Amino acid sequence: MTYMAESSYLHLIIDRYTISTYIDIVYIVNKKINIKEYLNALAEPNRLAILAFLKDGEKCACEIHPKLKLPQNLSSHHLKVLKDLNLLRTRREGNKIIYSRNEESIKNYQLELTKIII
Repeated sequence: MTYMAESSYLHLIIDRYTISTYIDIVYIVNKKINIKEYLNALAEPNRLAILAFLKDGEKCACEIHPKLKLPQNLSSHHLKVLKDLNLLRTRREGNKIIYSRNEESIKNYQLELTKIII
C-alpha cells in the first residue's frame, strides 16, 4: 500500500517501509523537526504535566518540581528534554530560570503531525 504525503516543503511517496523515515525528520522552513522525539517527549506523563502546568503562564523552575512532586534533578531533566525540542522558552530573573511554553513551536509540531496522520 502506498500513501502520498504532502507538505509545502517536502513531497514524498511513502510506503509502509519508508513511513518511519518520513516520521523521523520533517523539514519546516529549513529547520529540522523530529516528530518521533516530539511524540516520545509527550509520551512521558511528567513532561505532559509540565506543559499543562505552564499553560497558565510562565513559572520558575523552583515552582515546577514541587508541583509535580518530583526531585529537582528529575524535573530538570524533563525541562531540558522539552527545551531541547524547542517546546519551552527560558529567561533568567536574577538567579532563577523562568520557563514558558513555546506556543509557535508546539503549533508547528502539531501541524506536521496532522499532515502525517490525516
